[in-house]
Amino acid sequence: MTFKRWHKIVLISLISLLVTTLLLRGAIARLAFSIVAERVESRSGVKSNYSKLKVRGINGIEISNLALYSDGHDTLFKSGQIYLRINPVKLLLFKTDITYLELKGAALTFVKGDSTSNFDFLYRRSAANDTLVTRSNSVAYSATLDKALSLLLRILPSEANIDDFKISYRRGEYSLEITIPSLKLKDDTYTTEIETVENGKHERLKVNGILNDDERRISSKIVGCDESGNSEGRFSVPFLDFRWGASVMFDSLAFDFTAGQRRGGVLILNGSSLFSGISLFHKRVSLDTVYLKKAQFEYKTLVGNNFIELDSTSTATVNELAANPYLRAQKGEKWIVTASLNKEDFDSDQLFSSLPKGLFSILA
Repeated sequence: MTFKRWHKIVLISLISLLVTTLLLRGAIARLAFSIVAERVESRSGVKSNYSKLKVRGINGIEISNLALYSDGHDTLFKSGQIYLRINPVKLLLFKTDITYLELKGAALTFVKGDSTSNFDFLYRRSAANDTLVTRSNSVAYSATLDKALSLLLRILPSEANIDDFKISYRRGEYSLEITIPSLKLKDDTYTTEIETVENGKHERLKVNGILNDDERRISSKIVGCDESGNSEGRFSVPFLDFRWGASVMFDSLAFDFTAGQRRGGVLILNGSSLFSGISLFHKRVSLDTVYLKKAQFEYKTLVGNNFIELDSTSTATVNELAANPYLRAQKGEKWIVTASLNKEDFDSDQLFSSLPKGLFSILA
């Protein structure tokens, strides 16, 4: 048999396989969903069902009325419609890369009872994980974190339209509901408003930021809104008062996080966070509310196979007082922790003017 004839046979076979795959892509997608659903159920006990699953175009999948639940518990997640597009090239390499997501009428509900909840599976450890922990005395922290970040950034789409998404938590008389009326993500940037209702108390937030897979970057800025929707309000952190009796409020907060490529077993994380107009109250901290004008943290963190290190070039700023912290935690037979704080000379006025108001009122 000549080379040309072999070439034709291979070409015809590939074309036939491609055509068959395209014709049966709906059945293949439903089969793949069933396989994944069975694996999830075997590991966590979470079941899933839907009313319709179909393929749109070459790489689009539409799922109607998807629900995730455990027997005997409230439904954990449900959605009216999910439409997503997947990068077909990376899919051939067995990697998931969602390029577009459209989500309508979705709800994520956490319900906690006296002894059980509909999210108990999050705390369970499978027998496979127990065996892995038993057999291995060390964990490659940088490899684990690098894989988790890569997976997260691949799953997060570069473009999305999310409408009427609700997250709620209920436990006894306590209830918290977080609603995202509309979220737009395009060209790796997103913007949205968030409405929260905690035991009848309403608050509104404005959120914008960046999700960039290529740069491995995640950033966000959150500001409070007044009753008119202007970015001049304050917002509180929900759940803290219910769980720990603490009250924390902000004018705004922001963070920017970038992960480099893992080289030589080391992953470098660079980032910053900024908090303004902070107020904190907890009876174990102070009898009065503690106020802080601003706090900023710029950091460089190195994660190795058996250590985590906060580089000494990192800077922590409280009001007008800045210092360079250093911290290294290394895992051997035991954890070895090294810490230091470097601060250039400063006058007493700078120190006392930077201390949070209300923190030392008991000494007055």
